[in-house]
Amino acid sequence: MTRDLRKIFKKIDKSKYPKTVIRWSFSAFIFTPIFIIGNKLWGFMAAYFLVYFYKIFIVRSFLNKFTIILMFCIFAVWFVILVYLLIYGRILAWDKLGYKNNEKNILNFQLRQKNIFFWAIFLSIAEVLVMYFYLTLVGFE
Repeated sequence: MTRDLRKIFKKIDKSKYPKTVIRWSFSAFIFTPIFIIGNKLWGFMAAYFLVYFYKIFIVRSFLNKFTIILMFCIFAVWFVILVYLLIYGRILAWDKLGYKNNEKNILNFQLRQKNIFFWAIFLSIAEVLVMYFYLTLVGFE
């Protein structure tokens, strides 16, 4: 069991990467699905869907003591995954997208991360506006 977790959450040698890649990735922590899709980290996307599938369907259908305890355990594991993405998200994206350590690739990587952050902010604002207009049209109940 411990070896499996070490494979998933391996410690990464940061000395092999450029300075811009070593930074923490707050967009991975705050805007997780957009960061995951933008950087093609599909394993984390599967975990994200499993957590939210459980949250939406299972908990609302079968709310009892066992599902509450299981929900707590699943969200604790998800929080550990989020912290891992916060610390190593940019490095994982660099490796997954196949960038090399040269000036052109560093600039392309920075542009990609800025675009992902822009789309995350844009979609978050759009979501808030849609919720606001929906609630004003339907009314608060």
